[in-house]
Order: sequence, then structure tokens, then C-alpha cells
Amino acid sequence: MAQGTSIKPPSRDIVTANVAAALAEDLGAEDVSAALIPASTSAHARVITREDGVFCGAPWVVETGRQVDPDITITWHVEDADSVSANQTLFELRGPARSLLSAERTMLNFVQLLSGTSTKTAKYVRLINQTDTVLLDTRKTIPGLRVAQKYAVTCGGGSNHRMGLFDAYLLKENHIAAAGSITAAVSAARAQHPELALEVETENLDELEQAITAGADIAMIDNFSLADTNTAVAMAKGKIKLEASGGIDEKTITDIAATGANTTTMSRYSAFAIHLGISFLIFVVLTYLVVFEWYPGIFFDSDGGWRGMRIIIAVDLVLGPMLTLIVFKAGKPGLKFDMTTIALLQFVCLTAGTYVVYSERPLAVVFSDGRFSVMNKKDYIDAGHERPPNLKNFPGDSPKWVMVNLPDSAEEEAALRRDMFKSGGLVSTVSDLYVPFETTGDDFFAEAEEIEVVLAGRGWEARVNTWLSGQDRELEDYAFFTFSTRFVIGYLIYDRTTREHVGIITNES
Repeated sequence: MAQGTSIKPPSRDIVTANVAAALAEDLGAEDVSAALIPASTSAHARVITREDGVFCGAPWVVETGRQVDPDITITWHVEDADSVSANQTLFELRGPARSLLSAERTMLNFVQLLSGTSTKTAKYVRLINQTDTVLLDTRKTIPGLRVAQKYAVTCGGGSNHRMGLFDAYLLKENHIAAAGSITAAVSAARAQHPELALEVETENLDELEQAITAGADIAMIDNFSLADTNTAVAMAKGKIKLEASGGIDEKTITDIAATGANTTTMSRYSAFAIHLGISFLIFVVLTYLVVFEWYPGIFFDSDGGWRGMRIIIAVDLVLGPMLTLIVFKAGKPGLKFDMTTIALLQFVCLTAGTYVVYSERPLAVVFSDGRFSVMNKKDYIDAGHERPPNLKNFPGDSPKWVMVNLPDSAEEEAALRRDMFKSGGLVSTVSDLYVPFETTGDDFFAEAEEIEVVLAGRGWEARVNTWLSGQDRELEDYAFFTFSTRFVIGYLIYDRTTREHVGIITNES
């Protein structure tokens, strides 16, 4: 029974086994949700704490990253046993987005549980730090995680009681009854393993006297009143160590420690440690997806990427923290339910918002009739498609740049346009006629807008001149093509010499 146990991380084998078991029950054969993200997508995330506490769990975070994907890198800002403040960054993760999303819940489960235990322990240790009493843990831990939780206790400033039934004696009522008396039980234990520490549970002062006489090393005084505890301390002085147990909480621990009891045990803080509020900033991952995968380049501003980010920012960085700020009050009845409800609400809203942003992403940039039109899922559904066209075989990243290859026959083209007019559809949605835009060569330049037409539009001359002021060529050196999305209209600008896309001007420029 260690007194004043030092902080010693568990062995690698124990941590490896803990993580392997956790991942096996969480991931199974495959993380089907993470598999939806392109394998090439990288991400960066921060893990922060929502409240003050004492951090614990680094070995389990490292091992989780190692087992899920060795390409995950971790940048640490704290160490185990460090005191942390609300909104402080604990560590950062970089690596494949799929891997981060697969690993984050297991990482957070360990960190929240162990940091919750170390934080709760530190709270009780502070209540008795002006006394000589040591706070001990118990065996009432989560199956399979005893070593982890006992390590967390030491990170919080507490000490470990026996690790299990093998490394010390604790003779309780049933053992004593089977042996016949406290004296007989102590004698039998000494004969069996004289090298082990021996503790006897006592329920009154008479039993305490028997434990002292029998030569026990420690007496647990279980559910003693404060008056009896004072008497017990006087009886035990210089003869036996005392361990106070039972009925100990935040209100009583200071008074009990003040009696001079050597140790006190509390199982509540280790068996039911409230998770420390820690958040995986999924916002960072979503930002990457929105900016670089779903709405890359010109589409972030022109086709709703920024509007999508507003949804995510509002839910992830404003809604949750604001509700927490309004609702949280230490000691409030039902606080755990309130905080759980807030977390669930934030998760549901964030999931719904992310789905909207993802489903409205641009799928194709279609060149037809001298203009570029950005198409999304809704555009195709509205045009009568059961589902958006499969554009995976087209070259390049999404959105795909395509051209409508109209029929060679004037009659067939006219018939197509009549059909589209009657159905209220657009030629740009006829995906069966799509060909890769790059196969058009320079032919599309013949369909560029006349410069005079571009400048004649209200406000467009000023926009064009503003853009041109940052270039080193004349206006005639550029070709302008009408460009439209759900939110803006404007012009894509190509260099007539290099045949490359060099800019965009919109009505929001």
C-alpha cells in the first residue's frame, strides 16, 4: 500500500492493451463514416479543454495514434499532471483526415476519463493539503482500466492503495469471521506472506484495539464518527497507521483529515469521475474540407463556401460555447444533464449544417452557349435527374470542368433545345453530352463576350478596370466568359495568348 506514490507511467504493454481493446470495440472492421472522406485529404486539429483541470492521458493518446495510423503526428502543449485552464490547447494532431476522425473518440475517451479522475483527485487533495493526511484510491475502478485510473490518481496528487488482491492484505468482515477473530486472521496472514503489508478493517473502537494488539500494520476505521475518529487517532498514535473510510465527501474530508488520521480513502472520485470537458476542434478539419475539397479556389467565394463556413462557425464556435456560458453554474442541480443536452444539440446542429454544406457543393462547371455554369446536386434534381451524374471518370479534382458537346446536326440540336424548353430544363444539365473541357482546345474562345457588352453592364466597367489595374496586359489581351453560380454572376477571364484562366470578376467584387 504505497503512501505518497510517485507519478510513474504504466508500462507500454498495459497502455497498448488498453488502446487495442478500445479501438476493437469502436472501429470494428472499418470506420464507415471516415471512409467517405477522400484518402488523400489531410487535416489538422486541436484538442482543447472547456474547463480548468489537471491533464492526464498522454501515453494513451500517443498509442492510439500509433495503432490507428503511424502518419498521425502529435504536438504536445501539456504533460500529464499539468494544471490546465479553460480553453487551453492540450495537443494538436496532424495527418490523414480519415485517420484523425477514426482516432479522435478513443483519444478523447481516455483523456476525458483520466483527466476527470486526476482533476477530481486534485480537488480533494487541495482540501487536505494543510494536514499530514494522504488521499488514497481504491479497487473500485472500471474493469480493464485500473492501472490507468490509478495512474490518474497520482497525477492529481493522490496516492495508490493496493493494486489488487495480490500485493497487500486487507482483512475485512468476512475474512475475520472465517478465521474466527481479528487476532487469528492476522496471525494466519503473517504466516502466509510476512512480507506483505497487512490492513484490518474495523467498525468500532473495540475492533481497533484488537487490530493494534494483533500487530496489524494499518487499521481501516470504517464509518467512524468524528468523535470516534479523534479517539482512534489517540489510541493508534505510535502503534498503527489509521485509514479513514466511509462517509467521506467534500464536506467531511477536511474535518477527518484534521483529526490526524494517516490516510483517507474515497472511491467516488475514481469510480465515477466526471469527464473533463474536452473538445476535438472538428472545426479545423471541416475548414480544410470546405476550403480545399468541397469549395476549392474560386468556388469558396463564388459558390457558397464562405456561407457554409458561417454555418459551421455559428454552431461549432458560437452556439455550443454560448449555451455553456449561459447554462453552466458550478453545483447547479441537473448540470450534467444540461451539459449533455448542449453537447448533443451542438452535435446534431453541426452534423445537419455540415450535411447541407456538403450536399450543396459544386459538382461540375459546365461550358455551354458561351458561358460557364456551376452545377450542384439540386440543379440536377430540379432538371429531372433522379440523382446527380457520376463524374468520377472525368479528369481532375471536383468540381469537374466539362463542356456540353451538342449534336452536329442542326436539326438534332434544335430538337434538343425544344425539349429542354418544354421541360423547363437547361442544356447545361444534359450530362449525357458532357465531354472533358480540356478536349475543346481553343475553340471555345470564339464564344467569348464582346468587350463592349461586358463594359456596358451596370457597374461592370469599374470592376473590370479595378481588376485590370493589377495586370500587366491590355484589356484586348483577355477573353471574358459569362460565369454564374447560385449566388453570383460574373466573368471568368482567360489570357488570349497563354490560353490560361487568369481571373474572375463577380457582382460581389
